[in-house]
Amino acid sequence: MINKILNSQLALNVMAFILVSHAVIVLDAFCTIDLAVSALRYLLFFYLAFLFIRKAFNKFDLLWMLFFVFLLLTTVVGHGALPNVIGPGIDVMAMIMMFQIFRKNMRGVLKAFTIALSFFIYLNLALLFIYPDGLWIDPVSGNGYFLLSGNYNGMGARFICALTTNLLLLKDGIRAKINFFCLLAASLVSVLNVHSMTSTVCILMLVTLWLMAGSKLHKKLVIAFFIFYLLIQLFVVFMLSDLSSLTALVDFIENVLHKDLTFTKRTFLWESSARLISESPLMGYGYHDKVWNDQMLGGPGAHNFIYTILLYGGYPLLIIFVSIFIVALRRCTALFDRNDMSRLLLGVGTLFFMMIFEYYIFFLIAYMLTLIYYSPALTVKQQPKNDTSALHT
Repeated sequence: MINKILNSQLALNVMAFILVSHAVIVLDAFCTIDLAVSALRYLLFFYLAFLFIRKAFNKFDLLWMLFFVFLLLTTVVGHGALPNVIGPGIDVMAMIMMFQIFRKNMRGVLKAFTIALSFFIYLNLALLFIYPDGLWIDPVSGNGYFLLSGNYNGMGARFICALTTNLLLLKDGIRAKINFFCLLAASLVSVLNVHSMTSTVCILMLVTLWLMAGSKLHKKLVIAFFIFYLLIQLFVVFMLSDLSSLTALVDFIENVLHKDLTFTKRTFLWESSARLISESPLMGYGYHDKVWNDQMLGGPGAHNFIYTILLYGGYPLLIIFVSIFIVALRRCTALFDRNDMSRLLLGVGTLFFMMIFEYYIFFLIAYMLTLIYYSPALTVKQQPKNDTSALHT
């Protein structure tokens, strides 16, 4: 009886709710609630670790463990913000354990995360109408902060994760389809409400790519988009190429994205990041707070995922992350001809494309890569609802 309850959809929903509530919403102005949410996430971590004791670590698990161990090491050596590494590490490892423990009920896991992500997206939208300038105002900067991600720039990443997860469940019935279109509407209304043109353009771009992925060219579309991402990362970020001669691109950046050719001073942050990395390529500097970033970079952070990883742990940490990506990708090579697999990869690709100009929390990145790693489980017949073997495998 107890096993039935612990392996039920309700239990999965509660687990996903705890993980999502700590990872994707920001409660800095509500200390008591924030503390309670954090405590629940630690309890969930220990519960999942207990279930995980009899399981063998796979390459994906071990590489994420190595990633955070090395990040802890570089943060200790660099006298950085150690709690800011331990917290995300707990979140990511709890999520990974949940996926492996309940891998025989993968659709149930995806449904749980869809419900949790959808709940907070709809709640955030309601709060946007009630508190359009932010749920609370920072007394120093005067900036408004929102429930979903705090800073409005982070909302788009949460929407992409939710839409991608829900998309994988569209064949499950009419409710999944209705929720997908409601999520899409809520996402677009939210990003337009906070005037995040980058998120708006990326969400619309992703939906267009998903529609195109319905054709026989979906596999080539994924490859082309990945190459496009690499070219932008190389020429715009690493080489800082002069874009002023590209009239159409300049018009898009200035009139559609409402940014200048420095991408709101990001090019200066990229230059500072490259200089710092060249001085410590093997260890980086560990995870640091905004004060350190302001002093060393001249801004709140590198505003680029690759540079952020290099600053955290140098080239060794980047190699570990690339290895995680490759291990996840190799698990789904046999599924490349499937439209749903192409759409999942395009969702992950869009998240990484957005991180050319931003950096999002490790949980979102790990979550999307975990979806890729466990995608083969979505193609097999699921366990019956009354099957409790997930707790014993």
